[in-house]
Amino acid sequence: QNLKAIVGLSDYPFIQMEGSCFQTGRNCYSQIRQQYTNDLRRGFLTQSGTYHPALRTLIVMNEPDLKFEIGAIQGLPGMPAHFCRPLVSAIDAVLDAEREANVTGPLPNLSVAFSFGRCNLCSRFGTSPGLGQMWELRRAMQQPELVGYKARNDLWAAYQQRFENAFNTANSALEIKPLFQDDYDWHFQGTPVFIGEYHSPYYFDQEIDLEEILEVASNQSSLLSGICFFEFQVRYDKGGAEMNFGMFGLSENKKVGYAAIAGRNYTSWCLTPRREVRRSQCGHMESDVDYESSDSWSLNISHVWSAEICCARCHQHLSCGAWTWERDAGLEGCPSSCRLKGGTLARKVRQEGLVSGLPMPHRSLVSASDGEQQDADTVRREASWVHTAVEQAFGGHGVDLDKLCPSWAHSMALPKMPTLAPVVLQ
Repeated sequence: QNLKAIVGLSDYPFIQMEGSCFQTGRNCYSQIRQQYTNDLRRGFLTQSGTYHPALRTLIVMNEPDLKFEIGAIQGLPGMPAHFCRPLVSAIDAVLDAEREANVTGPLPNLSVAFSFGRCNLCSRFGTSPGLGQMWELRRAMQQPELVGYKARNDLWAAYQQRFENAFNTANSALEIKPLFQDDYDWHFQGTPVFIGEYHSPYYFDQEIDLEEILEVASNQSSLLSGICFFEFQVRYDKGGAEMNFGMFGLSENKKVGYAAIAGRNYTSWCLTPRREVRRSQCGHMESDVDYESSDSWSLNISHVWSAEICCARCHQHLSCGAWTWERDAGLEGCPSSCRLKGGTLARKVRQEGLVSGLPMPHRSLVSASDGEQQDADTVRREASWVHTAVEQAFGGHGVDLDKLCPSWAHSMALPKMPTLAPVVLQ
């Protein structure tokens, strides 16, 4: 049915199992060769020796830059050699496993999904999230001896022919271009990139944000090939801020059934739709635009991480009628700043590196027709579900509530559930 899948190797042979490559000097060749040989035998290959046609991309590891310092996830990227050596040895192992299995036909792309953290220890792009890690891996694939590894295969040829970069981010589309995509398109020509986990839960409108990032991906001049929305279901096991992600949660009163796994009994619950998480109601944001006001009131705020936070600060001041966020104001640490502005009139001036917007409700800084349209859009989107935003951005026929929660499910109560709009993931 033309479905394409992006699959990933487990962390288990890398850092979790007894005898993992974290315990063998970060050389992952033997562990991954055995693992990938089993994967090829157990479903990746057809009986004719070709890859399953749905297999588009293999993610060798997810966020390795955060995992190879202490053998568990940490907050900042570690030493480049500490995550590049495991990666080049693992890719070397994948190539040998394919050769040993006599794989024929088209081959899937190879990828690594990095975090969107700044790699201060990388030799280049230390202040640019994700880019430093990608730069170091490209160097290691071209010259594996730089990270103390002797390759059995031509890793540079595999990189040029099959590799695509990936990263995970909770940043909005407005931030991706100046923080990452502009520099990536300039320095990584010939190597596409996709976002393995994309969801900016605090953006004022999920549908608009998704449409904007998809517009970047559809631009032929951009190397961004697409996104994977993060994620289908809330991760209750992680807790905290991680629970802001997910299109669906679990019902508290409607049970599907029970299951015994590894000697423990578990209850299966029906899915329920999740509302968008909103810190504030921001109006339409514009990139590379400065909003100027005739009013003398203004307030400068240093070290503001995102345009959304700048918008939220505007809502805290009754005098604020517009705001402008500057990505790089030359400040130490977080280099970004926010300027709040008063007044009833505004003029738009093109200026790169700025994001400007209006608070909601609208405060007469643009024409009445524009303001009325913004208010109407806000009312329309006020009670939005995450899955409807995804459906509207991507399109498709999706699923209905009966398939998310079967009519025969056990229930302590039967509250009326909202009607689900169709949803599709691409």
